[in-house]
Amino acid sequence: KGVEPGDDVDVPVLMGLGAHGAGEGDAVFRRRVEDSVELLGLYAAMASAVRAEQKLAAAYPPQELRWTEDDAVVLVVGLQSLELHLGQGDWQRKLERARAILPHLEQRGAKATRIFLDGDARPERVVVRLATTGS
Repeated sequence: KGVEPGDDVDVPVLMGLGAHGAGEGDAVFRRRVEDSVELLGLYAAMASAVRAEQKLAAAYPPQELRWTEDDAVVLVVGLQSLELHLGQGDWQRKLERARAILPHLEQRGAKATRIFLDGDARPERVVVRLATTGS
């Protein structure tokens, strides 16, 4: 069945997919769409696992998946639009790291605005930008 008016559909917005048209731009567009579907599938699987363990999935539904000019991915999740900077590839590992970090932030009452999981020089390092008071 296709999506029809009135159906309850909640899908994230895909941004920065690339140029539409023939040649190189079309190949980039197709690859990014396919990679977006794969990444969102990984996130959905992670969210299901989180739901059973930590009940975070409802707080962090995917809102937007954004491709940057350098072929990196930013996944925006949750009602507060938390940005998960995932970079290029190895998304499973990066999503698992985000899942491990979020409960620690919640326990401390801290609200993150961005989590940078894309450090190529030091992939073991994660940088968290916290929301300032009043935001």
